[in-house]
Amino acid sequence: MKNQTNSQKNFILMGADGGLVYTLAVFFSLVVSVIFNVIIVSMGLNEDESFLNSALYTHLSFAIPALSLGIIVFYTLKRQNLDFALTLCFKRCQTKYYLLAIAFAFASLFGLGWLNEQFIYFLESLGFKISSVTLPNSSIGDYILCIITVCVLPAFFEECIFRGLILNGCKRLGDYFAVVLCAVLFSLYHKNPAQTIYQLIIGGVLTLLTLRSGSILPAILYHFINNFYLVTYNQFVSPSFIFEPWLQILLMLLGIAVFVVSLLYLWKGCKNPECDQRFNEDFLKIVSVQSERKNFLIFASLGIAVCLVTWIVNLF
Repeated sequence: MKNQTNSQKNFILMGADGGLVYTLAVFFSLVVSVIFNVIIVSMGLNEDESFLNSALYTHLSFAIPALSLGIIVFYTLKRQNLDFALTLCFKRCQTKYYLLAIAFAFASLFGLGWLNEQFIYFLESLGFKISSVTLPNSSIGDYILCIITVCVLPAFFEECIFRGLILNGCKRLGDYFAVVLCAVLFSLYHKNPAQTIYQLIIGGVLTLLTLRSGSILPAILYHFINNFYLVTYNQFVSPSFIFEPWLQILLMLLGIAVFVVSLLYLWKGCKNPECDQRFNEDFLKIVSVQSERKNFLIFASLGIAVCLVTWIVNLF
Protein backbone atom coordinates (compact mmCIF):
# COMPACT_ATOMS: atom_id res chain seq x y z
CA MET A 1 0.00 0.00 0.00
CA LYS A 2 1.58 3.25 -1.17
CA ASN A 3 1.25 6.66 0.41
CA GLN A 4 -1.37 9.06 -0.82
CA THR A 5 0.72 12.09 0.10
CA ASN A 6 4.38 12.66 0.89
CA SER A 7 3.51 13.89 4.39
CA GLN A 8 1.42 10.86 5.37
CA LYS A 9 3.56 7.94 6.47
CA ASN A 10 2.53 4.36 5.79
CA PHE A 11 3.29 1.32 7.95
CA ILE A 12 2.34 -1.60 5.68
CA LEU A 13 4.69 -3.72 3.63
CA MET A 14 3.15 -5.89 0.95
CA GLY A 15 4.35 -9.43 0.23
CA ALA A 16 6.70 -8.29 -2.52
CA ASP A 17 8.16 -5.64 -0.21
CA GLY A 18 8.89 -8.18 2.53
CA GLY A 19 10.55 -10.56 0.08
CA LEU A 20 12.61 -7.75 -1.40
CA VAL A 21 13.84 -6.72 2.06
CA TYR A 22 15.23 -10.22 2.56
CA THR A 23 17.00 -10.28 -0.79
CA LEU A 24 18.41 -6.78 -0.23
CA ALA A 25 19.63 -7.76 3.25
CA VAL A 26 21.37 -10.86 1.90
CA PHE A 27 23.03 -9.12 -1.06
CA PHE A 28 24.01 -5.95 0.77
CA SER A 29 25.57 -7.86 3.66
CA LEU A 30 27.42 -9.97 1.07
CA VAL A 31 28.69 -6.87 -0.76
CA VAL A 32 29.80 -5.25 2.49
CA SER A 33 31.57 -8.46 3.50
CA VAL A 34 33.38 -8.61 0.16
CA ILE A 35 34.45 -4.97 0.45
CA PHE A 36 35.68 -5.57 4.01
CA ASN A 37 37.73 -8.58 2.90
CA VAL A 38 39.11 -6.75 -0.13
CA ILE A 39 40.34 -3.98 2.18
CA ILE A 40 41.91 -6.57 4.48
CA VAL A 41 43.68 -8.24 1.54
CA SER A 42 44.80 -4.96 -0.05
CA MET A 43 46.44 -3.97 3.23
CA GLY A 44 48.10 -7.37 3.52
CA LEU A 45 46.35 -8.06 6.81
CA ASN A 46 44.98 -11.40 5.59
CA GLU A 47 48.44 -12.88 6.18
CA ASP A 48 48.89 -11.21 9.54
CA GLU A 49 47.91 -13.83 12.12
CA SER A 50 48.13 -11.33 14.96
CA PHE A 51 45.52 -9.12 13.26
CA LEU A 52 43.21 -12.01 12.33
CA ASN A 53 43.29 -13.14 15.96
CA SER A 54 42.95 -9.62 17.34
CA ALA A 55 40.01 -8.16 19.23
CA LEU A 56 39.64 -5.45 16.58
CA TYR A 57 39.11 -7.97 13.78
CA THR A 58 36.57 -9.92 15.86
CA HIS A 59 34.60 -6.80 16.78
CA LEU A 60 34.53 -5.64 13.15
CA SER A 61 33.42 -9.11 12.02
CA PHE A 62 30.35 -8.86 14.25
CA ALA A 63 29.59 -5.16 13.94
CA ILE A 64 29.82 -4.75 10.14
CA PRO A 65 27.12 -7.34 9.19
CA ALA A 66 24.77 -5.94 11.85
CA LEU A 67 25.31 -2.36 10.69
CA SER A 68 24.74 -3.41 7.08
CA LEU A 69 21.30 -4.64 8.14
CA GLY A 70 20.74 -1.29 9.83
CA ILE A 71 21.36 0.44 6.51
CA ILE A 72 18.73 -1.76 4.84
CA VAL A 73 16.25 -0.90 7.60
CA PHE A 74 16.91 2.83 7.18
CA TYR A 75 16.78 2.59 3.36
CA THR A 76 13.46 0.70 3.36
CA LEU A 77 11.79 3.04 5.84
CA LYS A 78 13.05 6.10 3.97
CA ARG A 79 12.30 4.86 0.44
CA GLN A 80 8.70 3.97 1.24
CA ASN A 81 8.15 6.78 3.75
CA LEU A 82 7.29 4.28 6.48
CA ASP A 83 6.65 5.13 10.10
CA PHE A 84 9.46 3.62 12.22
CA ALA A 85 7.48 2.60 15.31
CA LEU A 86 4.34 1.36 13.53
CA THR A 87 6.18 -0.49 10.76
CA LEU A 88 8.56 -2.29 13.12
CA CYS A 89 5.99 -2.69 15.96
CA PHE A 90 8.39 -0.81 18.19
CA LYS A 91 6.08 -0.36 21.17
CA ARG A 92 5.50 -1.59 24.70
CA CYS A 93 3.47 -4.72 25.34
CA GLN A 94 2.17 -6.75 28.28
CA THR A 95 4.75 -7.78 30.89
CA LYS A 96 4.06 -11.47 30.34
CA TYR A 97 5.66 -11.33 26.91
CA TYR A 98 8.94 -10.00 28.31
CA LEU A 99 8.82 -12.81 30.88
CA LEU A 100 8.22 -15.30 28.07
CA ALA A 101 11.24 -13.90 26.22
CA ILE A 102 13.37 -14.51 29.33
CA ALA A 103 11.92 -18.02 29.69
CA PHE A 104 12.70 -18.84 26.06
CA ALA A 105 16.24 -17.50 26.47
CA PHE A 106 16.82 -19.87 29.39
CA ALA A 107 15.18 -22.74 27.53
CA SER A 108 17.18 -22.22 24.35
CA LEU A 109 20.53 -21.95 26.14
CA PHE A 110 20.08 -25.08 28.25
CA GLY A 111 17.38 -27.11 26.51
CA LEU A 112 17.80 -26.45 22.80
CA GLY A 113 21.57 -26.34 23.21
CA TRP A 114 21.46 -30.11 23.73
CA LEU A 115 19.36 -30.57 20.60
CA ASN A 116 21.79 -28.47 18.58
CA GLU A 117 24.72 -30.51 19.87
CA GLN A 118 23.06 -33.68 18.57
CA PHE A 119 22.64 -32.06 15.17
CA ILE A 120 26.32 -31.06 15.18
CA TYR A 121 27.31 -34.65 15.99
CA PHE A 122 25.23 -35.76 13.02
CA LEU A 123 26.97 -33.26 10.72
CA GLU A 124 30.38 -34.32 12.02
CA SER A 125 29.53 -37.91 11.20
CA LEU A 126 29.15 -36.73 7.61
CA GLY A 127 32.59 -35.09 7.66
CA PHE A 128 31.57 -31.54 8.57
CA LYS A 129 34.20 -29.65 10.58
CA ILE A 130 33.02 -27.07 13.10
CA SER A 131 34.74 -23.68 12.94
CA SER A 132 34.45 -21.76 16.19
CA VAL A 133 34.78 -18.03 16.84
CA THR A 134 36.89 -16.95 19.81
CA LEU A 135 35.61 -13.83 21.50
CA PRO A 136 38.19 -11.45 22.99
CA ASN A 137 38.21 -11.56 26.79
CA SER A 138 41.53 -10.10 27.89
CA SER A 139 40.06 -6.98 29.51
CA ILE A 140 36.89 -5.29 30.71
CA GLY A 141 37.17 -3.06 27.64
CA ASP A 142 36.88 -6.14 25.41
CA TYR A 143 33.85 -7.26 27.41
CA ILE A 144 32.10 -3.91 27.01
CA LEU A 145 32.85 -3.82 23.26
CA CYS A 146 31.56 -7.39 22.92
CA ILE A 147 28.31 -6.36 24.59
CA ILE A 148 27.94 -3.67 21.93
CA THR A 149 29.13 -5.59 18.84
CA VAL A 150 27.91 -9.08 19.71
CA CYS A 151 24.85 -8.37 21.87
CA VAL A 152 23.31 -4.96 21.16
CA LEU A 153 23.87 -4.43 17.43
CA PRO A 154 22.85 -7.91 16.17
CA ALA A 155 19.90 -8.09 18.58
CA PHE A 156 18.52 -4.75 17.44
CA PHE A 157 19.16 -4.78 13.70
CA GLU A 158 18.50 -8.48 13.03
CA GLU A 159 15.17 -8.22 14.80
CA CYS A 160 14.32 -5.01 12.93
CA ILE A 161 14.86 -6.91 9.69
CA PHE A 162 13.27 -10.28 10.51
CA ARG A 163 10.63 -9.57 13.16
CA GLY A 164 10.17 -6.03 11.86
CA LEU A 165 10.22 -5.48 8.10
CA ILE A 166 10.07 -9.08 6.85
CA LEU A 167 7.34 -10.10 9.29
CA ASN A 168 5.42 -6.95 8.36
CA GLY A 169 5.34 -8.21 4.79
CA CYS A 170 3.87 -11.62 5.65
CA LYS A 171 2.09 -11.43 9.03
CA ARG A 172 -1.28 -10.67 7.43
CA LEU A 173 -1.00 -13.81 5.30
CA GLY A 174 -1.57 -16.30 8.12
CA ASP A 175 0.24 -17.09 11.37
CA TYR A 176 1.46 -20.50 10.19
CA PHE A 177 2.83 -19.04 6.97
CA ALA A 178 4.55 -16.16 8.78
CA VAL A 179 6.09 -18.33 11.53
CA VAL A 180 7.44 -20.99 9.17
CA LEU A 181 8.65 -18.52 6.58
CA CYS A 182 10.42 -16.21 9.03
CA ALA A 183 11.99 -19.20 10.79
CA VAL A 184 13.42 -20.58 7.54
CA LEU A 185 14.63 -17.19 6.31
CA PHE A 186 16.25 -16.41 9.66
CA SER A 187 18.08 -19.75 9.73
CA LEU A 188 19.20 -19.55 6.10
CA TYR A 189 20.43 -15.97 6.46
CA HIS A 190 23.13 -17.01 8.95
CA LYS A 191 24.45 -19.63 6.50
CA ASN A 192 25.86 -21.68 9.37
CA PRO A 193 25.10 -25.43 9.14
CA ALA A 194 26.06 -25.97 12.80
CA GLN A 195 23.38 -23.52 13.98
CA THR A 196 20.64 -24.47 11.49
CA ILE A 197 18.27 -26.33 13.83
CA TYR A 198 18.78 -23.90 16.71
CA GLN A 199 18.16 -20.81 14.58
CA LEU A 200 15.23 -22.44 12.79
CA ILE A 201 13.40 -23.12 16.06
CA ILE A 202 14.27 -19.79 17.63
CA GLY A 203 13.38 -17.90 14.45
CA GLY A 204 9.89 -19.42 14.59
CA VAL A 205 9.45 -18.82 18.32
CA LEU A 206 10.49 -15.16 18.09
CA THR A 207 8.13 -14.65 15.17
CA LEU A 208 5.22 -16.11 17.14
CA LEU A 209 6.23 -14.05 20.19
CA THR A 210 6.13 -10.89 18.06
CA LEU A 211 2.76 -11.78 16.55
CA ARG A 212 1.17 -12.48 19.92
CA SER A 213 2.65 -9.48 21.74
CA GLY A 214 2.21 -7.04 18.86
CA SER A 215 5.68 -5.74 19.67
CA ILE A 216 9.24 -6.40 18.52
CA LEU A 217 10.69 -5.59 21.96
CA PRO A 218 10.37 -9.10 23.50
CA ALA A 219 12.25 -10.57 20.51
CA ILE A 220 15.02 -7.98 20.90
CA LEU A 221 15.18 -8.78 24.63
CA TYR A 222 15.51 -12.51 23.93
CA HIS A 223 18.20 -11.95 21.29
CA PHE A 224 20.19 -9.72 23.64
CA ILE A 225 19.95 -12.11 26.61
CA ASN A 226 21.04 -15.07 24.49
CA ASN A 227 24.15 -13.29 23.20
CA PHE A 228 24.86 -11.58 26.52
CA TYR A 229 25.00 -14.92 28.32
CA LEU A 230 27.52 -16.28 25.81
CA VAL A 231 29.69 -13.15 26.00
CA THR A 232 29.58 -13.04 29.80
CA TYR A 233 30.33 -16.76 30.12
CA ASN A 234 33.29 -16.33 27.76
CA GLN A 235 34.58 -13.37 29.77
CA PHE A 236 34.31 -14.65 33.32
CA VAL A 237 34.24 -18.45 33.19
CA SER A 238 37.36 -20.53 32.63
CA PRO A 239 37.38 -22.53 29.33
CA SER A 240 38.17 -25.65 31.37
CA PHE A 241 35.06 -25.28 33.52
CA ILE A 242 32.19 -27.67 32.91
CA PHE A 243 28.98 -28.27 34.81
CA GLU A 244 28.70 -31.45 36.83
CA PRO A 245 26.99 -34.18 34.74
CA TRP A 246 23.96 -34.29 37.03
CA LEU A 247 23.59 -30.49 36.76
CA GLN A 248 23.90 -30.61 32.96
CA ILE A 249 21.08 -33.16 32.81
CA LEU A 250 18.95 -31.17 35.25
CA LEU A 251 19.40 -27.92 33.31
CA MET A 252 18.70 -29.69 30.03
CA LEU A 253 15.46 -31.26 31.30
CA LEU A 254 14.40 -28.01 32.93
CA GLY A 255 15.19 -26.08 29.75
CA ILE A 256 13.15 -28.46 27.60
CA ALA A 257 10.24 -28.32 30.04
CA VAL A 258 10.30 -24.52 30.17
CA PHE A 259 10.43 -24.37 26.36
CA VAL A 260 7.48 -26.73 25.86
CA VAL A 261 5.29 -25.07 28.51
CA SER A 262 6.12 -21.55 27.29
CA LEU A 263 5.49 -22.45 23.67
CA LEU A 264 2.14 -24.11 24.43
CA TYR A 265 1.06 -21.12 26.47
CA LEU A 266 2.16 -18.69 23.75
CA TRP A 267 0.40 -20.64 20.99
CA LYS A 268 -2.77 -21.70 22.78
CA GLY A 269 -3.12 -19.26 25.66
CA CYS A 270 -2.31 -16.00 23.89
CA LYS A 271 -3.96 -14.26 20.96
CA ASN A 272 -2.79 -11.64 18.53
CA PRO A 273 -3.83 -8.10 19.56
CA GLU A 274 -7.46 -7.36 18.64
CA CYS A 275 -6.48 -4.27 16.67
CA ASP A 276 -4.15 -6.40 14.53
CA GLN A 277 -6.84 -9.03 13.98
CA ARG A 278 -9.39 -6.45 12.84
CA PHE A 279 -6.88 -4.75 10.56
CA ASN A 280 -5.83 -8.09 9.04
CA GLU A 281 -9.45 -8.99 8.32
CA ASP A 282 -9.98 -5.67 6.52
CA PHE A 283 -6.67 -6.10 4.67
CA LEU A 284 -7.59 -9.57 3.39
CA LYS A 285 -10.82 -8.20 1.90
CA ILE A 286 -8.85 -6.24 -0.70
CA VAL A 287 -5.89 -8.55 -1.44
CA SER A 288 -5.39 -12.15 -2.50
CA VAL A 289 -3.53 -14.19 0.12
CA GLN A 290 -2.19 -16.63 -2.46
CA SER A 291 -1.00 -13.80 -4.68
CA GLU A 292 0.72 -12.01 -1.80
CA ARG A 293 2.42 -15.22 -0.64
CA LYS A 294 3.61 -15.87 -4.19
CA ASN A 295 4.93 -12.32 -4.55
CA PHE A 296 6.82 -12.61 -1.26
CA LEU A 297 8.52 -15.84 -2.29
CA ILE A 298 9.35 -14.55 -5.76
CA PHE A 299 11.07 -11.44 -4.46
CA ALA A 300 12.83 -13.38 -1.70
CA SER A 301 13.96 -16.17 -4.04
CA LEU A 302 17.32 -14.62 -5.02
CA GLY A 303 18.25 -14.09 -1.39
CA ILE A 304 17.13 -17.62 -0.52
CA ALA A 305 19.18 -19.07 -3.39
CA VAL A 306 22.35 -17.22 -2.34
CA CYS A 307 21.97 -18.30 1.30
CA LEU A 308 21.23 -21.90 0.34
CA VAL A 309 24.27 -22.13 -1.94
CA THR A 310 26.48 -20.57 0.75
CA TRP A 311 25.06 -22.96 3.36
CA ILE A 312 25.94 -25.95 1.15
CA VAL A 313 29.44 -24.59 0.50
CA ASN A 314 29.99 -24.07 4.23
CA LEU A 315 28.78 -27.61 4.87
CA PHE A 316 31.43 -29.13 2.63
